[in-house]
Amino acid sequence: MSEELTKKELLRMTGISYGQLYRWKREGLIPEEWFHKRASVTGQETFFPKAAILKRVERILELKDQYSLEELADLFSPELSDRLFQEEDLELFSEISLDVAARCMDVSEKDVFSFREIVLMCAVSNACAVLRLSELQLGSLVSQVMRQQKHLAVWKVTLAIISIHEEYGLLFYESAHPPILDERLSIVFERDLAETANQLKMKYHTLFHASAKEG
Repeated sequence: MSEELTKKELLRMTGISYGQLYRWKREGLIPEEWFHKRASVTGQETFFPKAAILKRVERILELKDQYSLEELADLFSPELSDRLFQEEDLELFSEISLDVAARCMDVSEKDVFSFREIVLMCAVSNACAVLRLSELQLGSLVSQVMRQQKHLAVWKVTLAIISIHEEYGLLFYESAHPPILDERLSIVFERDLAETANQLKMKYHTLFHASAKEG
């Protein structure tokens, strides 16, 4: 089970108020599913996934003077629009390596991609750089990701790579519930896809909105 913290602990650690917390919830800046109500010795207490909520509150505090709450809600929303990205658009994302982009186009036999697929390309590119994957390992990873991505609830999922006897295996798990693995296995890379999506939308905010207006 992932580490949690209580509402009181969250308010104390971040310095935000009760009112701010629930206003951000109402505005869609903090997912409702992160509010876990359970019985406790004092009655009923609200718990949060610790890593996720602390990172989200930190990000909100960093950006709240630059954007309105409505704009922040748009940035943190996993939905971007129905916009599709052409082959030439991939070059705009510095997070996507040319090798990964080429492999994804070869495996999927297409050159138009959804935002979901853009997020996955960024995660795979990051994994390739961190783990220094060989061409064979990269090809296998891209094939698995592109094959499985349509069946994922991507915005609640973490992409992980497991080391198995000096080889790598792919694992997707719900971000709020990290897996318990056999001690012979180890996770050598993890990337929260919702967080990746948020980072991309913030960095390329002008690009996305300009494209939406053009459409």
